[in-house]
Amino acid sequence: MRNLALYLVFCSLAASIAGSANQQSQAQNYSLVLKDESAADSPIKASGQVKVHRESSEGTETGSIAFDVQLQNVSQKPILAYQITIDVIPELGRSIHHTLLADLFFKKDLLPGEEDGYQNSLPALSYQTESPSGTTNPRTTGASFNVVFVEFADGTSYGKKSSWGNALPNARTAAIEQMKASVQAFETSGEPRLRATLSAALARADLPNQTKDVLQSVKLTLDEKGLDAALSRLNNFLSAAAKRNGVM
Repeated sequence: MRNLALYLVFCSLAASIAGSANQQSQAQNYSLVLKDESAADSPIKASGQVKVHRESSEGTETGSIAFDVQLQNVSQKPILAYQITIDVIPELGRSIHHTLLADLFFKKDLLPGEEDGYQNSLPALSYQTESPSGTTNPRTTGASFNVVFVEFADGTSYGKKSSWGNALPNARTAAIEQMKASVQAFETSGEPRLRATLSAALARADLPNQTKDVLQSVKLTLDEKGLDAALSRLNNFLSAAAKRNGVM
């Protein structure tokens, strides 16, 4: 009988511990359908969803969000650059205001009717629930999309004034200058000089972030795929810029 009593106590304790663990750590996944709130005449329309992952542990909520969005050029012109925002209101925690900046100047235009996919994940900050058991009442959730600014391949634009859009001409000019300098450095002194030139440019405080994004993509290609791939990327970028017919 004593052994049976000890066994029953042990089982009860194990069940209590398991139940407590389940209460202390809970995970939840859900998706929010993206609502396109852009103006009716917007050249870009969007569809997709935002996936929310949420974990509760001892009164603290942590989580992350993942974007799975399709953007479509519904205008009659090729698109060269765009600035959009995505706002997410999860059940709990802070709301997310995310800005997507895309400059296609050194790449391929987004042609009329074409789609551009966007996938990205963002960590959400931890926050305290209103009670230790995490019983905060969920609020109305949602995910919305807005077009802020679009630049077309012919140099015209759509949307509000954008400091990012206004800075693109200077950033592109600087990127072209730095890429030409990188090619010249390689032709003069080989790969070590190419690496040094790229690293020096990326360390400069006076170069715009848009310029550094282009140079960083070249450096990553050099690091991950090698010299030939990096030189090909440089030449492709410069060739695309040369075909812009004066649009900067």
